[in-house]
Amino acid sequence: MINKKDFTNSQKGTFTSYFRRKQIIEVATATIAQRGFNNTSLEDIAVNAGVSKGVISYHFKNKYNLIRDMTATLLQQMNQFLKEQVERGETDIEKLHNYIIASIEFFCEKRDHFLVIMDVGINHSAREESNPFSLFSYRICRNQISEIIRAGQNSGEFKEVPVEPVASNIQATIDGLGIQYIFTNNEKLLQECQKQLLEMVELCLLG
Repeated sequence: MINKKDFTNSQKGTFTSYFRRKQIIEVATATIAQRGFNNTSLEDIAVNAGVSKGVISYHFKNKYNLIRDMTATLLQQMNQFLKEQVERGETDIEKLHNYIIASIEFFCEKRDHFLVIMDVGINHSAREESNPFSLFSYRICRNQISEIIRAGQNSGEFKEVPVEPVASNIQATIDGLGIQYIFTNNEKLLQECQKQLLEMVELCLLG
């Protein structure tokens, strides 16, 4: 006779477990976007997912694990989207343009995702490894810009500039525009700011 508990435990790591975790992460994202990080509990997420709190605890050790996996998933989706757009560029300035444009596009198309990343990053005061703005997570975004600038300098397309400060300034400006968009929801202004940023980047790197 099959022990029901043993059978249930065997489902970890299977497709069933994967899709259940995926569902919980998606519901957690939507719930935090609607209610805010500080006002969202595991019970809220469970209710919206149509499962018990015990089901969430089965797939995620605790709230920190859920938040960590959720933010990691959102950041991975964003970084993958940016990478795909960058690779479409033929020249390094096109790649950098594509990175900036894709970042702004992500804010518009995935506003709730960026809102959740920002909300958790600002309000989550718990352990560093579950905070989306840890040094490692931020470095992934900044490194994409740094790699493009270095490649452009090596090919002679870009003039010599201090790579890390320039990359940090570009990423900080992009993040700032995302925050501005969250508060204003003004897509027209966001597009105008994007145009100005592209011009400033060209002036900095091309002269």
